[in-house]
Amino acid sequence: MNEIIHQLFQRLEAIGIGTESVAGLKRDVANCLHIDADMSLSEVNRRLRYLGWEDGQLDYHTYQLLVAWIEAQDGTAPPARQELTAGAKPPISEALA
Repeated sequence: MNEIIHQLFQRLEAIGIGTESVAGLKRDVANCLHIDADMSLSEVNRRLRYLGWEDGQLDYHTYQLLVAWIEAQDGTAPPARQELTAGAKPPISEALA
């Protein structure tokens, strides 16, 4: 796992995401996966841009390293959200449509 994290941090630095921002990026990607565990990379990047991650868009390999790290800490991939709770905001995809 340490090698995965080391490679991930190197790749993130290469696209302009410093170590101080990694926790926030990880949280935002985990939230995307919580909404839809099968979300495509292009959709994740679109949601990250919406959240203000303009500096670095994830490539496939960096995204896979980040997902592996999230899954290793959680034990499993976050489940897809089945339905919105009453009074919750609509998904970003609906808000941007």
